[in-house]
Amino acid sequence: MMVWTIYREGDGPMRAFRNLGEDLKTTNPKYANSLLTEMASSVVRNEIANTTIDDLITNREMLR
Repeated sequence: MMVWTIYREGDGPMRAFRNLGEDLKTTNPKYANSLLTEMASSVVRNEIANTTIDDLITNREMLR
């Protein structure tokens, strides 16, 4: 599960609008949720790909 919010200071709201689109105006921003899910998945896949098998097995809790 991932919980996210828009950073409200400075140009945070404008950057979110630029990157996530008008979908943010809805109560259930499906496009924004999908995009953030894909980004989180990419980060996890990258972390796994750049970690040795021994580290993955030994430090499973860290990855979770």
